[in-house]
Amino acid sequence: MSRISIIILAHGSRRGGHVDEIMDGLVYRVRRQVPIKLGVRWAAMQFNTPTLEEEVAAAVAEGARKILIIPYFLFEGVHLAEDIPEMMGKLG
Repeated sequence: MSRISIIILAHGSRRGGHVDEIMDGLVYRVRRQVPIKLGVRWAAMQFNTPTLEEEVAAAVAEGARKILIIPYFLFEGVHLAEDIPEMMGKLG
């Protein structure tokens, strides 16, 4: 695995449904577009797994030294302005 990892952070859904399938497809497309080999994965903020904490731990365990967390949201709301920075602060 690369020393740099990208985690695409989605909201998640109570309905579940095709969240895994949609996010796995997005990860696949990002991997194909990035000119260098990066560890690319996704996490759900709530309702679904994997969680952000799980994916950060997995990236570190695979040797990532830098992790870029990219929010995947349509609008800037409370999650982007407050909740995600708070979550990232707890990750260390």
